[in-house]
Amino acid sequence: MKKCSKCNISFNIDDMHCPLCGNKLSGTCEDIIFPKDNYYITRSLLLKSILTVSILIFVISLITEKYFLNTMSISFLVGGFLIANYILIYYVLKNFDNILELIGKNGILINVLLIILFLYTGNKLITNYVIPLVCIFELIFNLIAFLILKKKYIFNYLKVFLLNIILLFIPIVLNLLRWCTNNYFSYLCLVFGIVSLGAIIIFYFDELREELKKIFNN
Repeated sequence: MKKCSKCNISFNIDDMHCPLCGNKLSGTCEDIIFPKDNYYITRSLLLKSILTVSILIFVISLITEKYFLNTMSISFLVGGFLIANYILIYYVLKNFDNILELIGKNGILINVLLIILFLYTGNKLITNYVIPLVCIFELIFNLIAFLILKKKYIFNYLKVFLLNIILLFIPIVLNLLRWCTNNYFSYLCLVFGIVSLGAIIIFYFDELREELKKIFNN
């Protein structure tokens, strides 16, 4: 710290003279350390993780479609969804606090729109590939977000948990209705869903229990 002998006040500044009286300051200035923006660091890590997962899902979709159908049109549709979803996630992270609930509702809304599109067109590529892949992406995103965001940026654990259950059951319901002819991605979604829900229960059991207590106590 620098000190003015005339004013008897200490300053942590680089100036040579007192800003109050102009007297020469004695001593040295300490390094000014600003606190890290933890939310910015967390958001950046989450976006990088989601980008990695998006690329992985697109590559898996591309290889699978090429192998089973010898086409690539669905994969490009999935790729378009992943890009749009990444932009949406970026916007939500930048402007809102309750991230997981908003993204979960967005995932369910997208699936509802895709089901309406299937009922209109009758194209089973939507139910065989697109909808299960959307559910898989949302489940993976929720799990990564839970692990990265931890306790500071998550609200309504129980509501997000229930949204994950809905995402898990969408492909199963499509199978029960016999709207699918290829169950590969539906079963894959089931596996990811069970893993995701299990991890949430393991890591956030206390938070889920507390919210359940509040519901039943009221």
